[in-house]
Amino acid sequence: MEVEVLSLDDFVFEGKHHPPDFIKVDVEGAEGKVLGGARRVLETYRPVLLIDLHNPEQDVAAGTTLMHLGYKTHRTTDDTIITNMSAGWPQADGIWGQIVAMHHSDSRWE
Repeated sequence: MEVEVLSLDDFVFEGKHHPPDFIKVDVEGAEGKVLGGARRVLETYRPVLLIDLHNPEQDVAAGTTLMHLGYKTHRTTDDTIITNMSAGWPQADGIWGQIVAMHHSDSRWE
């Protein structure tokens, strides 16, 4: 089956749709690709993200992207602030599991 896909950047900037202020990502191992296709939206509008991470490779891909874009993250299971965005599972301080990401300028981090 073929499925047409469109990046979030294209949807917002080319399709002239309103940008989201919240994004849920649960894509079974393609988290890095989703964030890559939303990079301009993330840089420009800084939406809050809820991301389910599914493997160590994608943990690192998502963490690296979010870190470069100025996002801070915490795990939803225990509200742990993630301090090592460059490491995934099984690093205790790494990015893995279900996370919430907000831009460091978001006043809700205060």
